[in-house]
Amino acid sequence: MSDNVQAIHTSRPLVEDRSAWHLVMQCAEEQIQFPMLCDTFAEQFGDQYVYTDWKLVFDAVFTASEDGRDACIAAMQSAMDASVSPLSANKDDHVESSLKS
Repeated sequence: MSDNVQAIHTSRPLVEDRSAWHLVMQCAEEQIQFPMLCDTFAEQFGDQYVYTDWKLVFDAVFTASEDGRDACIAAMQSAMDASVSPLSANKDDHVESSLKS
């Protein structure tokens, strides 16, 4: 990873990183399997990726997938939009409420 990309990743929490959410969306869209998602997170984001920080999101992927692929994608899109929105005052609250709806 280039120094510029690394600087971007470390300047904000990973849950606010759109590229991380795109990986989650790939899992929701069944383009990659969950183990590959975790491996890719660890590879691309290193120490910045902490599984427990993403557990709520991962649980939501599995729960929403029970309602079908479209429901899963919609739930993850909503959570991603709330997480990376520059206008969000408290992103953790937005992520949690988005995942519960």
